[in-house]
Amino acid sequence: MRKEWVREMLVRYHELVAEESLFIVLLFFIGAAAFFLHRTLKQPGYPNQTPAVRWAGRALVAAVVLTGLWLAIQKASLFDDAYISLRYARNLLDGHGLVWNPGERVEGYTNFLWVMLVAAAAWISRLELPLVALVGCLASYVGCVLVFARMERGLFGAGLPLATVLFALQNTTTEYATSGLETAFATLCTLLGLQSLLFGKGRMRAARAGLWFIAATLCRPDHSLFYIAGGFCLLLEGLPSRVTDWPSFRVSTEALANLGKYAATFVPYAVYLAWKLHYYGELLPNTYYAKSASLAYFSQGGIYALSFVLGAHLWLIIPIALLGFFHRNASRAHRTLTIFALVALPLYNVYVAKVGGDFMYGRFYLVTLPLWLLLAWRGITRFEAARVWKGAVLAGVLVATLGGVRIVQVGQNNSSWYLGDESGNYRVEQWFPRVKVDHHSWRGGNNLGAYLEHRGIEPVIATGGIGMVGYYSDLELVDLRGLTDHLVARTEITKRRKPGHEKSPPQDYLDQRGVQIIRAKKYHPKRWRKTTAVDIGAHKKRRQWRFYRYDADLADQIEARAPEIGFTRFEPALDDWLAGKRPRKLERLEQDAAFFEMYYFCCNDDPERKAQVEAVVKQAKEAPRATAMKMPSPTRRTSKQRNVTP
Repeated sequence: MRKEWVREMLVRYHELVAEESLFIVLLFFIGAAAFFLHRTLKQPGYPNQTPAVRWAGRALVAAVVLTGLWLAIQKASLFDDAYISLRYARNLLDGHGLVWNPGERVEGYTNFLWVMLVAAAAWISRLELPLVALVGCLASYVGCVLVFARMERGLFGAGLPLATVLFALQNTTTEYATSGLETAFATLCTLLGLQSLLFGKGRMRAARAGLWFIAATLCRPDHSLFYIAGGFCLLLEGLPSRVTDWPSFRVSTEALANLGKYAATFVPYAVYLAWKLHYYGELLPNTYYAKSASLAYFSQGGIYALSFVLGAHLWLIIPIALLGFFHRNASRAHRTLTIFALVALPLYNVYVAKVGGDFMYGRFYLVTLPLWLLLAWRGITRFEAARVWKGAVLAGVLVATLGGVRIVQVGQNNSSWYLGDESGNYRVEQWFPRVKVDHHSWRGGNNLGAYLEHRGIEPVIATGGIGMVGYYSDLELVDLRGLTDHLVARTEITKRRKPGHEKSPPQDYLDQRGVQIIRAKKYHPKRWRKTTAVDIGAHKKRRQWRFYRYDADLADQIEARAPEIGFTRFEPALDDWLAGKRPRKLERLEQDAAFFEMYYFCCNDDPERKAQVEAVVKQAKEAPRATAMKMPSPTRRTSKQRNVTP
C-alpha cells in the first residue's frame, strides 16, 4: 500500500511540474544570469562595498519581504489547531489558568512561549486573540527573512541575496506566515540562535545563542535538538582542528566559559519543567500521548518527508547543499555552520520520520529549509572563481525551485497519504474588526456560542477538530482525538492512520463525562442518525451535529431559547415506533431497544414508554414459540401410504 502512495505522489508531482515547465525553465535562465551578476558584484575590482551597492541589496531584500507579505495576506489562513492555543490563552486571561476546560489541568498544547506571548499581546493591545496570532505570525515571517538575509550576507559578503529570495518566497514559508501557529516564531528563534553562534561577539555570545535556542524549545519541544547541535558547535570550537595538536592540547578558559554560559541557559527551561510538573503533574505534554510519539511510525514519516522533498523541489536543493559541506572556507562562521548542520539535520530528520511527521504539509520542515539553502548557496559559491559555467548551471537549478508546487492540494484526494493542505481549508475572509474564517467549524463554533452559551444553555459537547468550536462556543468540550483529554490520549491505537487522529474514547467515558451534543455519527445506529441530528446552520451537510443523549429538559430549553437550532423531538418518533412503524426482525427490535435505552431512557424518566418497548420486544421473542406450539409436527409417510389410492 505504501508503494502505491509513493507512486501516486510521484505521478502527481510529474503532472504539476509538466504544467509549470515553461515557468521553471524561465527561472533556470534567470538564476544563471543572476549568478553572473552576483559574481560581478563580488569581483575585487568592483566597488562592492560602496553605499549604493549595499543599499541596492537592502532594497532587494525589502522588495522580497513586501512580496512575501502580499502573498501571505492573499492566501491568509488561520488553522483550527491554532485555536486550541488561543482557548488556553483566553482561559488564562479570564483567570481560569492554562487549561482547556476550567477545572481540568491538561496540557493540550506544546507551544508554551507562543501562548504566553499571544496572551500578553492581546492583554496589552485589547485586540482579539485570533487577530493577535495572525499579526504575530506575519511579524515572525518578516523577522525570519531579515535574519536569514543578514546571515547570508555575513557568510557570503556582498552580492545578490538569492538564498533569501528562495526562502522568503517558498510556498511553505508564506503559508505559515499566517497560520496562527508557532511555526514561524519557532523558526525565527532558531535562526536567531544560529546567527548568534555564527557571528556573535563578546563574552555573551554563547549565552545569547543558548537563550534563543531555549526560546525555540519553549515554542516546540522538538527544537531542543537544535539546542543540542549548538552545544556541539561550542564544544568542538574548543578542540584542536589537527590530530598532531592533541598531545599538548588543553581546554582554554574561554572555551570552558562559553560552554558554562551555554549550559546555564537551560536553567529557565528547568524552571519551566518544574512548574509544569507541579501544575499538570507530568513533564511530557498530553499531545505526546495523543499522537503516540513513543511509537515508531517510519512508514508515514517517509511519506511526510517525500511530500516536502517533492513539493519544495528539495530533491534538487539537497545535492547542491552536499557540495557546501566540502567548501574550503576556514572562517569560524563557516566551520560552525558545517558542524551545526551535520548534527542538527540528521537528528531532526530522523526524529520527524520516527514520529510519522505531521498531517499538516511542511509544518515540521520549515525550520530546516534555511539550513539547506545556506549550504546550497555555499556549494555554488565554490565556482565563483573557476568553472563559472558550473556555478551558473547550479544557480539556475537552485532558482528553478522558487515557490515549489502544491503537491498536497485542496479538493483532491490526499486522504490516503494522511496529509492535508490546511492553508487552503481555513482561508481568512476578514481581518478586522473581527477575524472571519471560511470554514464550517468557525461557523459552528460561533453558532453554538451565540445560540447556546450566550443564552444560558450550557450542554457538554464532544468533537474532533476542537479548535474553532471550542474557542467560539466556550462550552465544556470533550476532545474525541485526545489532544486535550487525559484519558483519550492514553487509549491504545488499533490501527495507524493520520498522526494525531488515531484515537477515540470508549462510549462509557462519554457517558461518564455527561456528553449531550456530539459531532460524530458512529455512536448511533445508521437508521436513527437523521432523528438524532441537530442543525446549527453551520454546514451544507445539515446533519453534522447530533444529540449524543436526548435530554428532554435540554430539548425544551433549546426549543424555547434557541429556535434557530433545528432538531427532531424524540418522543413522537418513539411513539411512531410503538404504533407499528418498526422492524419485524427480532434482532432489529432488540437493537432499537438498546438504542432507546442509551439515547432516551438513560436520562429521561418515562416508565410508560419504557414498559411499552419492553412489551414489544418480549412479544416478539414469544411469538416464534407460540407459532411452534400451534403448528402440528409433520408425519413421515411410508412408501406404501403414498401409493394407496383413495
